[in-house]
Amino acid sequence: MENASQRAVGAINSDSGRIAWIDMARGFAAILVMIGHSTAPEHLRQWLYLFHIPLFFFISGYLFRPEKHREFRRFLVSRCRSLLIPAIFLGTICRLIHVVLAPETWKNLLYVIPGVLIQLRGGLWETGMWFVICLFVTELLFWWILRLMKKMWLIVAVSVAFGAFAYVYVMLIGKIVPWSLDAACIAVGFYGAGYLGRAFCKELFDKLTAKYLFAGYFAVTLMIGCLYIQWFPGFKTDIYSDRFGLFPLFYIGAFAGILMCVSFFRTLPPMKWLCFIGQNSLAYFAFHTLVFDAIHFALPFENWASDCLIAALLLAPISMLLNRFLPFAVGKGGKEN
Repeated sequence: MENASQRAVGAINSDSGRIAWIDMARGFAAILVMIGHSTAPEHLRQWLYLFHIPLFFFISGYLFRPEKHREFRRFLVSRCRSLLIPAIFLGTICRLIHVVLAPETWKNLLYVIPGVLIQLRGGLWETGMWFVICLFVTELLFWWILRLMKKMWLIVAVSVAFGAFAYVYVMLIGKIVPWSLDAACIAVGFYGAGYLGRAFCKELFDKLTAKYLFAGYFAVTLMIGCLYIQWFPGFKTDIYSDRFGLFPLFYIGAFAGILMCVSFFRTLPPMKWLCFIGQNSLAYFAFHTLVFDAIHFALPFENWASDCLIAALLLAPISMLLNRFLPFAVGKGGKEN
């Protein structure tokens, strides 16, 4: 029965023991990030921004195993190795390359080291890789939520309270907070939903991600995307910038997009190329803008689709080199999917 179930939801890679649909969904999310940072049509980017980053948080929550991390110290060390060190190392390297290649910005070198300590998105105090820093903080927050709240309804209530608090903060104050703490409060809801979908509501999760619901989720995300385009011209929902528009609409669109992607990839057989991107999403997240710059320098034309395709191909050997020679830089070495 278990083997049949596994075949029905994307299967498990027999070579690595990894869950294929997880890697494919994460790889797809990485591709969406690249499209979001490309010159793709604005309306397409507005739609993708509804759910591409929330999808990352949801997947990370789905993979969280609190039974492996009963002591906070060990959990903190584990997440420093898998998230914090790669975020700081790769983010600093990318920031240095950007600055060195633009002589007029050399003075910004003075902000690189303080930026590692401050991690303030959206300015000179940011070293890049904000999402990974935010995920690191989100996981620490959620560990404590699970530690203090033993019942599912309390976990849900506290996660919702974090999101509500963050929204009120954004509306009343609207200042970006160091270490993406404001964004992490929003992300806790998506991370917690992923965890609860596996740990407490597996049967409900299976029903909500049935393949016949894909078209419905797609229609909901498309409708909400159109509403944003109509009501907020030129506006993108963006956790990075604390921009959400109508908060309930943001959450509905984000969760519909998440369920759309999960229901789609759980029905597919493993695709090795997409699994590869998912397994190396840190490298793709870190270097894709640099690769875009190199492509624009080398080619006499710009096309967002070809830019993303070429970047995905070029980042494959970069990922393999990092895995081979600098595995610490991409958080490798652990056994978690």
